[in-house]
Amino acid sequence: MPGLIAVTAVFDGHRKVLLALDQAGGFCIYEAVTMRWKRFEGRAVAAALALASVVSGCTLYVPESVKMEVSPDGLASAYVKRVTGFVYLTSVSFVPGQEMVNGRGEMRISTCAQGSVKARVEWVDGSVEGDDVATACRLVASSITYIDGFNRESGFATAFEYRAFLSQPGARKEIKKRSIYPITKLAPLFIATWGADSEKNEANLVAVFAHEYVHINAALNGIETDLDYEEETAYLAGACAQLNTNGFVTSKSLPGAPIKKSGDTPNAVVQSSRAAYESRKYLVELMEGDKILLNSKGGEKLNARCEAELAKFFSTTR
Repeated sequence: MPGLIAVTAVFDGHRKVLLALDQAGGFCIYEAVTMRWKRFEGRAVAAALALASVVSGCTLYVPESVKMEVSPDGLASAYVKRVTGFVYLTSVSFVPGQEMVNGRGEMRISTCAQGSVKARVEWVDGSVEGDDVATACRLVASSITYIDGFNRESGFATAFEYRAFLSQPGARKEIKKRSIYPITKLAPLFIATWGADSEKNEANLVAVFAHEYVHINAALNGIETDLDYEEETAYLAGACAQLNTNGFVTSKSLPGAPIKKSGDTPNAVVQSSRAAYESRKYLVELMEGDKILLNSKGGEKLNARCEAELAKFFSTTR
């Protein structure tokens, strides 16, 4: 593993670490020698919304076969690795649509916090209203706060700044974000489409951050389970966070149908989509009309499962 040795050999100061990583092309050397599609070796975690990322050489990317099947709400995924006192996090997010050649306004940033949970929202000037920005930031922080309440083993609660990029519906966008702790905050960044349907906007935003929290913190805590179980828990977390943050789960935010294996579609994508479909069937059974309300019978049943399953998952040890 000569690449990994070359990187770890300069871990004697922040300046040298950053120079070494930059000269090697970001995480290129590191990822090339540590990331593999073997069972949990390097923990390439499956994505939210029934999709995942793939490693090829030193690039974390979304295969074209997967992009063709992405829903308008997009996909998100994250990769985590701990080495010699450092934590590396790479997040990838993709939303399909048309290239926006005239949509390159000035970037705006807003931050907020809920207790120890820090959140940040990014958007292009003129694309989102100020009240929506404040709402989105609050929802990200609330989603993480809810799910973090089950994670008793986390020693990284203050290491994060959770970031959302608000994108106009129908605009194609792909973002990759890398961070290294303790040199920087761990900053997973996911795209959220933000259009006229506020109910759908808010539901999807809450769900994706809760879902990816499960994958990221499973890696940080050293939780090793089969991927189907981790995906089922992540989709459950998305629904639980919606119920307790928004007060309901809407049919507009339910996970989709299973994806079949074809071309360069990874097995992890197929597994994730299968878990998404099982989650969808379970949630539909609890709905009255097109919602599961917090204080309804379905809501009470879902909340009971949330508390039991999430506490069980985060108490799992290596």
